[in-house]
Amino acid sequence: MVTTRDPRLVCEAANCGLRFCFAVRDGREGYWDRGVVNEVVTADCYRMQALRRSGFSPARILDVGAHIGVFIAFVKRLWPAAEVLAFEPWLPNFALALENTKGLAGVGIIPAALIAGSDEERAFRPPDDNTGGGTVAAEGKETVPCHDGAAIVRTFRPDIVKLDCEGSERELLRSFHAAGLLDGIGVIVGEYHGADIKSEIASLLARSHRLTFGRPGNLGLFYADKRPDVPPEDRGERAGEW
Repeated sequence: MVTTRDPRLVCEAANCGLRFCFAVRDGREGYWDRGVVNEVVTADCYRMQALRRSGFSPARILDVGAHIGVFIAFVKRLWPAAEVLAFEPWLPNFALALENTKGLAGVGIIPAALIAGSDEERAFRPPDDNTGGGTVAAEGKETVPCHDGAAIVRTFRPDIVKLDCEGSERELLRSFHAAGLLDGIGVIVGEYHGADIKSEIASLLARSHRLTFGRPGNLGLFYADKRPDVPPEDRGERAGEW
């Protein structure tokens, strides 16, 4: 259940007995904020509750595209001892993410984007018709600091990686693959943006992870988890749908 109480602009949500209260915005941004709360917490679109029930206990979680901190708050309630490292380049989102995760131990949120490449400033398009995350692009009115995603994964060694980065997921996964890092990540979840990106995600992940897709179409979700009990030669079957 999600309820919003204006004028305080607080969005409340619950999942399996866990209750949350998030600061959100007014207007169009608030509409997207509440949508993210509903998807990530109430609907558990990234299947974190099922992962916890399976006995998986991550020590480190990497959140690429933290938005207003909803995923961070959710996974910290599921795994309080886990360390969470998050990246959010758009400063209005970053400020709310700090507010919504205030007091949570073991959380670091960096106001930057992750990219496939060296640390540098990149052009950035603020949110327009997406769910409030903005996009690192070839052209943009603003610039944001960016960090090499493969270097972050190599150093942080996350057990879960969540990618909600408005189209950058393909380049990041390519860079993780090229650096030999995919096999070391237990669970990778995220959004894909385009049928061609979906196809390449399947190609990149199906041999190291069990891969399923949700929301069939050009915009949807993917979920990949390792299967140490399955021989490597049997890991390349066509990805399923949920």
